Amino acid sequence: MELLLLAVVAIVWTVIKALSQGPPPKPTPRPRPEGHGAQPVPEIPGTDTRLTGTYFADQPEETIEVEEVQEGSVDIPDLLAEDNLIRGIVMAEVLSPPRSRRTHGRR
Repeated sequence: MELLLLAVVAIVWTVIKALSQGPPPKPTPRPRPEGHGAQPVPEIPGTDTRLTGTYFADQPEETIEVEEVQEGSVDIPDLLAEDNLIRGIVMAEVLSPPRSRRTHGRR
């Protein structure tokens, strides 16, 4: 009975102490040194204004040329030869995780 009374007194004392202290103070942010952070990007005429930031300004514009291929005109390269395909399958089994670590489907 005394142990129960002691536990209740300890809980009440902890709650009163926590309420009397008030909320913890907010941390003050550290000042940033000059020159750090994102730099403004100068506007370029004819560009989309939604894409702003240093990443988009530093990237060169790339163009992709598309070649039209007629059906039946594509040759199978030597990489798709039978022996290379067999080597690829063997290497996939060697480099893949063990069977015990793979997920198994339920039947």
